[in-house]
Amino acid sequence: ALPGADDLSRLSELTAAMRRWAVSLTPSGNIVVITTPAGFAAALADAIDAARLSDVAGTIAGENTIFVAAREGVSGADLAAELAHHLEGDT
Repeated sequence: ALPGADDLSRLSELTAAMRRWAVSLTPSGNIVVITTPAGFAAALADAIDAARLSDVAGTIAGENTIFVAAREGVSGADLAAELAHHLEGDT
């Protein structure tokens, strides 16, 4: 495998998951609230965690809502912009 191929694969999977399940992204403080169709929050949260984005401290998923916590020094707005790039397909 090429160097960095695993990173590209994880980001590609995140982009696919964001396009498939993210309905909205709303920043608030140091978190981003993502809504999904009912029953898909856990799957999208797993994809976010698996992508190992450096600005993400972790996720908490409910039925149709995910709280994504930004790492120290990163705002929810900055993290929402980063996640929106994946939603738009810009990896």
